[in-house]
Amino acid sequence: MKRDVIRGRSVETVIAACTYIACRIHDVARTIDEIVKASNIHKKELGRTYKHLLQALKIKIKPIDVTE
Repeated sequence: MKRDVIRGRSVETVIAACTYIACRIHDVARTIDEIVKASNIHKKELGRTYKHLLQALKIKIKPIDVTE
């Protein structure tokens, strides 16, 4: 909140985006569609918030390795 990162976004959307970020960081296999279904948030809004949080908090997430 000090960085004004969540301004203009619903708490539910921010929580869902944070959940998706945590899953990606800790290699928990969850798709964005699964998070959307569980949170009842629009996919487009979740994607926007996810990208915004990554950029604002300077979080680096490695791409998913589909060969495993």
